[in-house]
Amino acid sequence: MLICSEPAHIRAADLRLDNTLASILATDQVPEEAMDYATDLLHSTTEKLTPAQLVDNISLKVFNNILKVSSPYHEDHTQEYLAILVHYIQDADFQQKIATPLTLQRLLDLLLTFSTHLSPQETRTVFHELATQTDPNKVASEETNVVLMVRLASSLAAVSASDAFVQNVSLQSHLFEKIVEMLREPVKGPATVCACVMLGNLATSDRVCIDMVDATVGMALHNPLIDILSNSKETALLYAAEGFMRHLAFPEPNRSILGESGLISTCCHLLTLEDPSVRGEAAAILCKLVSNCLPNIEKVLNEAIPAGITPVQLPDTDTEVPTNPTILYHIVSQALAPSAPLPSTTMKNPMIELGRTIITILRYLRTTPPNPSSSPTTLTDKFFQTPLIARPIARLVRQRFYADARSEGLLGLGLMAQSREGAVCVVQEMEHDGGLLEAIKEFAVEQKGEGQASDDKAGRDWQNAVVLLHGVAENGVSLCDGGNNEWSSCANYVCRRVR
Repeated sequence: MLICSEPAHIRAADLRLDNTLASILATDQVPEEAMDYATDLLHSTTEKLTPAQLVDNISLKVFNNILKVSSPYHEDHTQEYLAILVHYIQDADFQQKIATPLTLQRLLDLLLTFSTHLSPQETRTVFHELATQTDPNKVASEETNVVLMVRLASSLAAVSASDAFVQNVSLQSHLFEKIVEMLREPVKGPATVCACVMLGNLATSDRVCIDMVDATVGMALHNPLIDILSNSKETALLYAAEGFMRHLAFPEPNRSILGESGLISTCCHLLTLEDPSVRGEAAAILCKLVSNCLPNIEKVLNEAIPAGITPVQLPDTDTEVPTNPTILYHIVSQALAPSAPLPSTTMKNPMIELGRTIITILRYLRTTPPNPSSSPTTLTDKFFQTPLIARPIARLVRQRFYADARSEGLLGLGLMAQSREGAVCVVQEMEHDGGLLEAIKEFAVEQKGEGQASDDKAGRDWQNAVVLLHGVAENGVSLCDGGNNEWSSCANYVCRRVR
């Protein structure tokens, strides 16, 4: 009897015909001439399962049986099997059920096997889809292999973000070793993207991240990541590898190791790429690398732009490229460079992250006691000698989309204004951009009403604005045009308030 109508398929789902079909497929009881019909019927029945049926124990049994028959690649039926498996894996509740080492290892084996049967063109299309789509259900390509590969890789990445995955997978498990093998494979493919995401989702604590970087325990996973970031051209792979690397840079003990391994130079190269998401992640990694890490700060301030990078003229200025441009100059120039819009607001903005990187360096130089092995004074001099060093920070204050970054920019300018050379840089920006003073006034005057009972209740932004303007008034007010009434009134107001 043929079951070809939608009501019949719904009835078949009610009777859980899918369980019967999966069982006889797993025990090899279906004659070859009936295989096409059996897989088509199984696929149609699976599509009609209710949300409750999809996550019950019968479905888990069906899934395991289909996974079993999918293991040996079969040109005629693997697509149908994969479509059924992906239908299950895309459900968030079902992901919790299959986040076990054994099941995931079998799925990864299937992913690797299927990827070897993709043509070079299909592989390139998969990379493109992984880089551009945010919903695996909305794959632009109509090629079946591409759609299935994208959905399988995306679903496995989603499984690794579940609590069950983190709880069930340890660094000593065979599954972890399997994922690391995928990362180290010399030929990089869509499975490598999946490996980066899964390892990044495991890197959820300082202890795990430190172990992943520790060469004495045989891991040193930052090395294959740096290799990927240095040599890959695929946006999806670069972005996934950067996300994992950013996690590894969180623990302070890792930062100097990553800096010594060449990650700073690698990030400098990534900043020159066109894709804004890749540039944003590279900038975020740099920001983390220089946070409370003097060796990396010294590299940024002392070392020349890495080989292969052409120093660029700073935009909208006549300032010439320095004779010996440093990495910090490269950071400033890339922070000011035009950038394409980000595909998602959740992604890191390169201009914002590079501005934060500069502020992070300045905060360390301003708050850290002198180190006998280095000269913070010399480093500070080099910091302020960098052309237009204040402009990326000023742009944080001027932008309106990222409130936290705007506050950080205000703090950064305030830190600069506490010295004569820093105040000069701030005033030069005020003279260049009249809107900067207006933005600062919003914090210093308009957000602090005259009737405010206490300065302590005015907020940190107001206090930072006062520190900034008072510092400029003390160190650099003479550089301003005496006829600048806006500046004079604002500075006088601040001076009255802080006395």
